[in-house]
Amino acid sequence: MKELLGIVLCMWALSLICVRSNEKEYAINLMLRARICNAKPEYGHCKGHTELWYFHPRHNRCEIFVHSNCGGNRNRFYDEDHCINFCRERILGY
Repeated sequence: MKELLGIVLCMWALSLICVRSNEKEYAINLMLRARICNAKPEYGHCKGHTELWYFHPRHNRCEIFVHSNCGGNRNRFYDEDHCINFCRERILGY
């Protein structure tokens, strides 16, 4: 009986560690996404001209900007859906 109790307690402790690890990973992911979604769009340093989407934090929506096809930051998306899905927490105010 003591062995069974020990196993149950061990499994319970491991489940707490896993949950806390997932919560920490989720929090880090949210912070990274917030940093990306709050960055101003950057044109880049090449001579190309491509219309991409970026998240505009003051307007709280995704908007189009011109990118040079290289360089810049990660607040750039090939379509509005990807922008919205990536910055969803920011848009919904989570």
